[in-house]
Amino acid sequence: MALAVALAAGPEALAQSRMTVVGRAGADPPVSPLEAAAAVADAAVGAGRVAVAAPRRLANRRLSAGAVAAERLDDFARARSLLVEGWNAYLRVQVEFAEARLVLARRTAIEVLDLDGGPALLADASLRLGAVRLQQGRSAEAAEDFRLAHAVDETREVGLAEFAPGIVAAYEAAVSSDPGRAPIRIDSSAIATRIEINGRSVESATLSVPVGLVAVVARAPGRRAIKRLLSVPKDGVTLELRFERDALASSLDGGTDFSVGAAEVTAAIEAAALIAFAEIDDLVFVAPVWNRGRPALLGQRCSGVPVRCTPVVERGFAGPASLRAAANALWRELAGQRLSRSARGRALGPTLLSDRRLRRGERRPGGGAGEERRWYRSPWVWAGAAAAVAVGVAVGFALDGGDSVQTSVVVPPCDFAACE
Repeated sequence: MALAVALAAGPEALAQSRMTVVGRAGADPPVSPLEAAAAVADAAVGAGRVAVAAPRRLANRRLSAGAVAAERLDDFARARSLLVEGWNAYLRVQVEFAEARLVLARRTAIEVLDLDGGPALLADASLRLGAVRLQQGRSAEAAEDFRLAHAVDETREVGLAEFAPGIVAAYEAAVSSDPGRAPIRIDSSAIATRIEINGRSVESATLSVPVGLVAVVARAPGRRAIKRLLSVPKDGVTLELRFERDALASSLDGGTDFSVGAAEVTAAIEAAALIAFAEIDDLVFVAPVWNRGRPALLGQRCSGVPVRCTPVVERGFAGPASLRAAANALWRELAGQRLSRSARGRALGPTLLSDRRLRRGERRPGGGAGEERRWYRSPWVWAGAAAAVAVGVAVGFALDGGDSVQTSVVVPPCDFAACE
């Protein structure tokens, strides 16, 4: 069985910690994942958390709109910091240190060349690196840097308000010169490949480009963009593009949704995708199981990219009346647990899905024909418990492969259709 619980949040809650509860159960759970996960979600919301509605759908919408993981944006800040540090060193006549910083700034800018603002950042780093190399008497290299800066950002103004007269004159001479042209031959492993040369889309597999430095971005669906800074000689070059699967983005494309028995590394990739693209602070896994003949809740909280999780926590409960108390206690313990590391020292990932108590758990105890009906076998008791947990909650069901069910739970004013 599969369950995703999400509660609606108003605009005033955007600054609060955002979370989603994912419930799972084996073949014969003491209570459905709906009741267990709804109870834990209710406990979290009561403690001030905001649960995100339909996180997978939200993540896919943002991904389709061009969203990227926040961690990639760190390269922007790092490149800009290196650029400022290098230019300040140049102004203090620390030329060798300035060059080292600006080389690293340009290398970092290449990593975000496929994102909005990436070409302008690369142009600024190349322009300032050219100025430093001009100061060192390396005019040929400086001219290549200047031409690259102009090619990727023709709107960049280079004037006396920002640069010394010698730099401005050398820049203008470089961009007006003709270094000659040479072919680039594209050898791609992906059929639907989009190529950008110096920020401009091209169609042909064989291109004519200026001799010298050329910035290349190659894209293919479901693959990581390839970013290269090429030094093209007069006789040309062949560029082999071997794309790698974009694990985060691909994990959101259909398939199972945190299936029971999933390996830790597989679950970690899918968890990271939801956390990154749905902007979730905490992803909580909950599973009702039998343990030593008694019902219990298993829980685990995961956060961050790369994903780190708490150890799996177990809380037993005696009957329907104590489910909410057990869920409250489970949430308090999960919220207070530190994100942990495994015995081998690496970050601990989502291990609840492969936990033996869930994957090869006990069956419902008893059940003989002459046995007295117990509380957990009464549909009327659990119907009342479910109503108590899910008061005011709209529920929508969708098949999730095999005999599993994915359930989204939302609280007004966000009805199921609007949230999905």
